[in-house]
Amino acid sequence: MKNRFFFLTICLLFLFSCNTTPDSTTSNSNVISSIDMSKYEYASIGSNVTGGSTIMGALMDLQNSLISCGYKIVGDTRINSMLAQEDLPKLFIVTMGLTSTKSQSVCIINLTDYVSGYIIASFRGSFGWGWGIEEDQKGAIGEAIEKMENAIKKNK
Repeated sequence: MKNRFFFLTICLLFLFSCNTTPDSTTSNSNVISSIDMSKYEYASIGSNVTGGSTIMGALMDLQNSLISCGYKIVGDTRINSMLAQEDLPKLFIVTMGLTSTKSQSVCIINLTDYVSGYIIASFRGSFGWGWGIEEDQKGAIGEAIEKMENAIKKNK
């Protein structure tokens, strides 16, 4: 009988410790409807990244994702020396930010048109099992990258 009571108590604690707030863990994508992503050929990851060591480690995943989606990567400090003037309208800048609380981590990836400076797409990934901040951060980054891939993948 004691084992059943102990097991039930553990199950209830686990159930109530999980973050179940639907609005706080929603991942979404927002792409401007008038934007034709097929016009873009180049992507550059902005160097003004926020979120600490976890996001710095995720930049390689982001770069590989952009390459697998069909974009050529251009270093943000080398844009003017690597691209001709007529190629600049085919470039977007990628920025990523990450914030965390005890209950969840949220990653935002924004795509900004290089010429106009307007944000053309935003992808939000969130994760909040609460088992550890680093795991939540990795989950949020993974969700944001997945949302981005689904929206911008070029047909090959």
